[in-house]
Amino acid sequence: MPEETETQRVEHENIAYGTNGLIRCFANRFSYRKPHVHRSIELMYVCKGEADVISKGFTLSLKEGDFAIINSSTPHELISLYSQSCTALFVQLSRNLLDILGLSMTIFDDITVSRESPLMENIKSLLFELTECFFGSEQFDYLICLSKASLLLNLLLTNLSFHTIDDQSGRMKSADERIKKTCKYLDANYNRKVSLEELSKQVYVSPQYLSSLFSEAMGMTIREYIQKARFDHALHLIDYTDESLIDICFDAGFSDYKYMEKCFLKILGCTPNEYRQYSKTIEKPGSVQNKNNEEYIFSREETLSLIKEIKSKE
Repeated sequence: MPEETETQRVEHENIAYGTNGLIRCFANRFSYRKPHVHRSIELMYVCKGEADVISKGFTLSLKEGDFAIINSSTPHELISLYSQSCTALFVQLSRNLLDILGLSMTIFDDITVSRESPLMENIKSLLFELTECFFGSEQFDYLICLSKASLLLNLLLTNLSFHTIDDQSGRMKSADERIKKTCKYLDANYNRKVSLEELSKQVYVSPQYLSSLFSEAMGMTIREYIQKARFDHALHLIDYTDESLIDICFDAGFSDYKYMEKCFLKILGCTPNEYRQYSKTIEKPGSVQNKNNEEYIFSREETLSLIKEIKSKE
């Protein structure tokens, strides 16, 4: 494990989804994966070895045959134990899929299932079937893949504890439609200047009351919400277009490039240009040791072979 610095940077992971941009499956043999975050829910099954998943100061210790859930937008790092690499199967369910299923506000409280659990056999079976369909070559394999993902989520939601952000005290309570309407308006207009007075007229309250209500309900100020929306949009454009960084800056609604750069440094610890250069190098099968990561991303054939090997031992 690399030596920790006083201020540890968290990488925003650029995920190349398959299955119409909704799901990604892969196997990874790693010694260390630096702190990173993504908007997907990540499901992790340990195939070989042992590993710690460290998130927000809390450590999950996983052994071969264990299963873990990493909630959306949760910073985490992976460390193999006893100087041995760990091999794990990962399934990442994108924010778009979660939105379609109405689960984007869902947070799992139970985030581990041990190999001794009665649930484990069904979880493992669906994980393997989902991954095999993800890499399948038949015409409608992606539909089967989506159905397996839905079945897996249903199994987890039925048997594990979870809550939605709506359930949390002070967070977007269903009775307060003003906050939801404010968020919807900001989501449609963040790429231009939106005043507090303009917002307050949309929900028929005073600017001061809306500001206080929003901060209490969302855990962030209106300004911070707008900044996050602009950052997410800029990140998407850098990941998936060849637009110049200046054009991306203004498309996302930033007033100037220096402000966007300041936002990137605060959230990711790197400039937009550094992120663009780095994003071109990741998510490819094979050995990866840049940016302090020590991992090997399996190819399609290697992932399917791994699943076959595990099945043969049962």
